[in-house]
Amino acid sequence: MVSSDRLARCRVARRSQLIFNPRGLTLIEVLVALVATLILMGAVISVLGMVGTNVANSRSQIEVSNRLRSAQMQLRDDLAGATCPGMVWQRPEAGNGYLEIIEGPIRDAVVGSGPNYSPKPPESLEGDTDDMILLTTKSKGQPFVGKIGKAVFQSNIAEVMWFLVPAQQFAGGVQTYNLHRRIFLVLPNTPSVSIPATPNANDEVASRNNPAIPGNIPATLGDLTDRQWRVRPIFNIIRNQAFPHNLRIVPGKDANFALSGLREGEDIVLSNVLGMDVKVFDPTAQIKSGQADGTPVGLNPGDAGYKQGGTVVGTGAYVDLGDTTTGSTQFGLGMSLASKFTGSYATYDTWNFGYEQDGVDQYNDSIIDLGTDGLDNDNTNGVDDANERETSPPYPYPLRGIQVKIRVYEPSSKSIREVTIEETFVPE
Repeated sequence: MVSSDRLARCRVARRSQLIFNPRGLTLIEVLVALVATLILMGAVISVLGMVGTNVANSRSQIEVSNRLRSAQMQLRDDLAGATCPGMVWQRPEAGNGYLEIIEGPIRDAVVGSGPNYSPKPPESLEGDTDDMILLTTKSKGQPFVGKIGKAVFQSNIAEVMWFLVPAQQFAGGVQTYNLHRRIFLVLPNTPSVSIPATPNANDEVASRNNPAIPGNIPATLGDLTDRQWRVRPIFNIIRNQAFPHNLRIVPGKDANFALSGLREGEDIVLSNVLGMDVKVFDPTAQIKSGQADGTPVGLNPGDAGYKQGGTVVGTGAYVDLGDTTTGSTQFGLGMSLASKFTGSYATYDTWNFGYEQDGVDQYNDSIIDLGTDGLDNDNTNGVDDANERETSPPYPYPLRGIQVKIRVYEPSSKSIREVTIEETFVPE
């Protein structure tokens, strides 16, 4: 017989074996656990990926916003520092410099001009890409810096050009542009500066010819009221030699075509730009009645539905130069024939009264400077009235304000940012 003590020891051993040697998992249980773990890991990785993408997109958007804000502040400073008021018939002896705005045929809603005018597709992101701003401006902070060859110069006054040049095209046909800011220093009272007779495209000092001295000398603000001396280092590239020295137009090309390749990368202030739309304030432009979500609103030129708008409810709006759909009696008209801008891009220019006293027949009608000869040649409106002048600004009206909209594309998030800059030139 088995003793009770031995039986008790067997029971304890059996219980210990059950405790310290449990039954293992089956294959099905292992597979289920593995699948659950993979699903959990996939979910975690997916969440982390979305978080990473959102962080990258947010960072890209912040960078774009910062660069756009920087360009906005730079353009605002240039416009605020304009040396020339928005008034035409500037006299060279006043030394005010100039202000020039060029409106190409492309606009936010249309492509091409004349018989080739056609609406842009509704899904198009591209805006107005061939407008240009040229002006003389005074820095309110650090001076402008430029060079001729290896010589470096500084000046608080400069000619500045803002324009777009075609750049990268993204998937889906999104064409982007680089926004350029080109500077030419104005160096008054520095006749000792040596400027080549044929300036290089990279020279950064405004210059003019001096018949008594070989080569060129620095141009003053008074010189720059005359269109023939503006942006002199690249004059022969983008302007015609003959009066009124307007932009050269090549069929199928934008107003900025000739600037491609000049200092590429050195003066780019913003990339991935979709448009730079420049408008001028026109006190005669019509504001029409419209609807927005069932609420009556006023429609300005360029707003969706403006052309189909209702009655005229007011006047005074920012418009594209030469936009004949605004009902304007000023900037919505064609340019003055006496300006000889016929066939050119619509242009606002503060003009040069010196054309009326330079002994040159700009209008080619065998009549020279009758508007300043001290006689009443047309026997109306008194001596040397405006009708006796042989030239005219393209738009003989004061420029009260300018509006610039810059639109930028952010390719990572495929988002769009836009800023608006407005500057007043003539006080009410």
